[in-house]
Amino acid sequence: MIDVLFILPPFVSDRCPSMALSLFKTVLYQNNISCEILYANILFKKELPFLLYDKIAVSDNTHLLSEFIFSSSAFKKDNTLKNAHAEFHKKYKDKKFKTAIYNEHISISEIEQCITSIESHRKELKRLILQKKPKIVGIQISYNQICYSIVLAELIKSIDEKIIITAGGYNCQMPMAEEIVSLTNDIDYIFSGEADSAFPEFCLNVKKNILPQEKIIVCGIEEYLDEHPLPDFSDYLQQSSQIPFYSVTRWLPIENSRGCWWGEQSQCSFCGGNGNAISYRKKSNTVISRQMKNITSLYNSEKIYPTDIINPPNFTEILSRSESSLASDLYYEMRPTVPFEELYMYKKAGLLLCQPGIETFNDTLLSILNKGTSAVKNIEFLRNCISLNI
Repeated sequence: MIDVLFILPPFVSDRCPSMALSLFKTVLYQNNISCEILYANILFKKELPFLLYDKIAVSDNTHLLSEFIFSSSAFKKDNTLKNAHAEFHKKYKDKKFKTAIYNEHISISEIEQCITSIESHRKELKRLILQKKPKIVGIQISYNQICYSIVLAELIKSIDEKIIITAGGYNCQMPMAEEIVSLTNDIDYIFSGEADSAFPEFCLNVKKNILPQEKIIVCGIEEYLDEHPLPDFSDYLQQSSQIPFYSVTRWLPIENSRGCWWGEQSQCSFCGGNGNAISYRKKSNTVISRQMKNITSLYNSEKIYPTDIINPPNFTEILSRSESSLASDLYYEMRPTVPFEELYMYKKAGLLLCQPGIETFNDTLLSILNKGTSAVKNIEFLRNCISLNI
């Protein structure tokens, strides 16, 4: 029996562990709360033919294929949905859905394979939950995971209605949390916002038989990131190694900052990535450098990607003080205003991949979007990346 079981739903990529759940696991153990993470995304991938999971994981979000796959199981009594499914199959029987994997598409028959795999997946989930006997289950709900979470919550309550089911994640921010509450009665509590402190406190109170009166627990923002410990990736590494054909390169996440320093000055007009947590907070350079080195040595991995949505403004101080690369392969999201000299320092530190915020090469649109850059600067950044083999 364990106190808390976290579950990460499909179709999140299985190439890396959950930063949030891995950090929670460490914090809970520090509070003498037993905890494990169940990677249901890896479990479901094992049910599917090779490459199918990956194709859906990187499919066009506008199709909402991952929500569609679990929608019938989530809303069994909805006759309108049954008719919509029939219409969908009729309308798109010959359609090939786009995916980010080169020269690959997703057919209706492959989507049907996923749907028919749900029942065996449910049985395996039930076996594992009965084996672990958690008092609390925490579901991470981010992009395209709502229907799966409804199915999962219903399954858990059918196993033992006394299990307390909680949910958190990007799609649980207000007002989305209220919509999830309207869709299911099986999720007992939803944490909206940064629950780093609120969730461990909740678990400690559960041990004392103290439960919140409100179903939605609105959390504040975490001010002091230096106090956050190293995340625990052991569950991910153990479970991902069980896939027979698993040869995908694993990337390990690290969190150096939260919020967006550019958004504090002039938020991009389309931005929705931070909600109320746009306030920029960053770990000290000493802590960032130490934790990045500790993760690479502890898990024997040289592939690191910071979860920051923007590169820290003074990250070059860390790069300049580093005697060697921070990782052999480093991935970062960054603004295309980073000059060549700074980009060169990133490359020396191990930068292999970057995701620049380039939405368009039209100056008028860039101004409307409050991007703080220009078409020429965007092109210059791409040229610099090519010249540095990034």
